[in-house]
Amino acid sequence: MTTCGTVLAVVAIVCPLAMAQSWRDDFDAAKLDGRWTWYVPVPGPTISLTERPGWLRLSVPQTDKGFNHWVAEQRAPFLMTAAPDGDWDLTARVTLSDFKPNANLHLALVVGFSDTQVLAWGPFLSKGIYPDMKGPTIWAEPTGQGAYIRTDVAPTNVELQIAKRMDTYHLRHRSEGQKDWTTAGSWYGGGSKRLDAKTRIELKPQFVGLMGKSFAANPAGALDVDYIELQPAPPTAPAEPLKAAITIGQPTGRRLPPLQRGFFLEFIGHCIFQGIWDERLHNRKFVGPDTAGVVWKWEAMGQAKGYAADTREPYAEPQSQRIDLGQAEAGIAQRGLGLEQGTRYAVRVVVKAAGGARAVRVGLEDGQGALASQAFTLKGDDWQTHSCELTPARATKNGIFTVKAQGPGQLWVGAASLMRADNVQGYRRDMLELTKRAKP
Repeated sequence: MTTCGTVLAVVAIVCPLAMAQSWRDDFDAAKLDGRWTWYVPVPGPTISLTERPGWLRLSVPQTDKGFNHWVAEQRAPFLMTAAPDGDWDLTARVTLSDFKPNANLHLALVVGFSDTQVLAWGPFLSKGIYPDMKGPTIWAEPTGQGAYIRTDVAPTNVELQIAKRMDTYHLRHRSEGQKDWTTAGSWYGGGSKRLDAKTRIELKPQFVGLMGKSFAANPAGALDVDYIELQPAPPTAPAEPLKAAITIGQPTGRRLPPLQRGFFLEFIGHCIFQGIWDERLHNRKFVGPDTAGVVWKWEAMGQAKGYAADTREPYAEPQSQRIDLGQAEAGIAQRGLGLEQGTRYAVRVVVKAAGGARAVRVGLEDGQGALASQAFTLKGDDWQTHSCELTPARATKNGIFTVKAQGPGQLWVGAASLMRADNVQGYRRDMLELTKRAKP
């Protein structure tokens, strides 16, 4: 692959890595700087240094297929340069200069791991997929994780930053007149990712730059870029040297406690979660990707109008689970729980609501019906915590935990927990008793 100019082909992108060195492109020159490659898998998208002098304009036209990188045929264009090793801050000032209300677009600052696997941070719009959108705002999407971070920031003369710290990428924005950066969230991009049954890639940055993405046959738009800058991460202050002193004196005669030594425990398999820790729910704070708006490890329950992983109303960063309710009761559920008859289970949920959704019900079910439930009423519009105990009427190996409400309105669930009520500060009582008997 060439290091500058236009590449019109579908190829695997592998750029030579270099240590992070400072550079900045203000796009004031008559020609594109030699560091850049304009990678265009299919004709249509363009870049220009003359349509708005002093800015680079990335334009993506309307087409019947769109210019996407999540699909079998990679069509999204990239303006790219090699990603350095180490930690760095990638920064740009952008304005979404052209779009239609029905556009499907994501024109973004980008870190690329291949020509299909990227982390994109920039203006996004798609009312067809997300009907609640009122206009374009700044979003972050790793490939395959839609609406990973949503903000309400308008894409007009806004500075964007992707700050790489080891394998974590912090997504920041700063509007005109704002001095300090606002961190919208972060994404862990370490290790490897399986693309299909035969292909796995290492998530190591290969390039940085800009991406022009559109999807389906809707209009796209244009992004104006004032500058792009890469700076090595600021050095961390060196730790003060540790000092130790040993004083040898008369022995005290004290014996070492017999329980001073203990077992070794590590986060492997179910040693902690579904092991010594009593929590029965997976992903209890609703992090990670979603399917049709329902966050990973959870599923839809009932006839809701819609679901969303809502980054604008998070309880714990970066998102909460939102349920758009109609007249019927609906919510979310988690299956596969082992429940014992007559055992008390402590339930804790953090929720908020809008509209007519005020009565919230938590419950335990199985394939035959309800095992136990408890309703409570929400007051006000802020996050609030509700706790109760549920005792199943019968035992099951495939129990279901549910959080439901009746609308119309919206319900947000920020956190949920299900433990045996006799837990010891979160630990399983039976496991602690077994550990004592083992006399570690």
